[in-house]
Amino acid sequence: MKSKRMFGRIGVLLLVLAAALSACQYTLPPPPVAQSSSSAASDIDARIANAMSAGPSVISQEAAILDYPEGWPHNWPNEPAHELVQLRAGSNGWTCFPDTPNTPGNDPLCVNETYMEVLKARYALVDSPSTGIGIGYMLQEGAPAGSPPHMMIFVPESKEGLAAFSTEPGPTPWVMFPDTSHAHLMVTVNPQPEAAPSADRIANAMSAGPPAISQEATILDYPEGWPGKWPDEPAEALVELRAGSNGWTCIPDDPTSEGDDPVCVNDVYMQVLNARQALVDSPSEGIGIGYMLQEGRPAGSMPHMMIFVPGSKESLGAFSTAGGPTPWVMFPDTSHAHLMVTMHYLKK
Repeated sequence: MKSKRMFGRIGVLLLVLAAALSACQYTLPPPPVAQSSSSAASDIDARIANAMSAGPSVISQEAAILDYPEGWPHNWPNEPAHELVQLRAGSNGWTCFPDTPNTPGNDPLCVNETYMEVLKARYALVDSPSTGIGIGYMLQEGAPAGSPPHMMIFVPESKEGLAAFSTEPGPTPWVMFPDTSHAHLMVTVNPQPEAAPSADRIANAMSAGPPAISQEATILDYPEGWPGKWPDEPAEALVELRAGSNGWTCIPDDPTSEGDDPVCVNDVYMQVLNARQALVDSPSEGIGIGYMLQEGRPAGSMPHMMIFVPGSKESLGAFSTAGGPTPWVMFPDTSHAHLMVTMHYLKK
């Protein structure tokens, strides 16, 4: 009964969130170090700034900001954690938290509404939701301590697809909290690779994804005259430039499209690309991940990731189908539908 009351109190706190869209920026706030949860105005400002540093500025600048009360998490996980404290109301459905005072490292985070339900469930000692797509950003460091900047992807309707990923922390996507209702993918997003000229096909292809992935990936390229008569007829098969060893594939800039759009994809997302080029349906299971960290399609897009979760197709309805800085659905109402998730980077 006590956990239900706790869950209710946190739920009421979150009713301040509403939907809106904010202006695009390419930089994140600097990562201020949060010192305490003091109620003094200067400390509150520092906590807000630290919380905002967790996610892309187009999200964090309009997000609600919650903080941990003094003594948090108290007797958790033996008892539900105390309710969180609102530092600032939001207007876009996202919530950001500053550094957790009882953990090592600097671990602020920003989450969408579904992922907020996951956090509420963990703190209330109840199961996470069984539907929806949760997205979280930890672009400073995050938990586990020492982790590189990463995203969290929660897809309970595609739970079987998680089995294809390791449960050991690493630079490639891995599963945190396996075999629980809170299981989610940890997906590394930094560092952003330097751009490479289109003429250097292998280097250009590798610039699409994090080096930890692209340096061991297979490299494919488009044959001369590609895509032929596609989409009236299937496109020709791509040409291998280099064999890989990690199950990922990188492809250089498409010479028939505008902008610089190299891409790096895992094996499931490669099946999606093959299906589109062959004019057949994409797979109906699995979790596909793709990186376009230079520009990508549509032309002029900011660096982004593609998340393909056919088992969570119904949950895509919660996202917009119009291009924007917040997650949106490309190719809606087709078997190729996937989320486009904007990435932003600190500029050196």
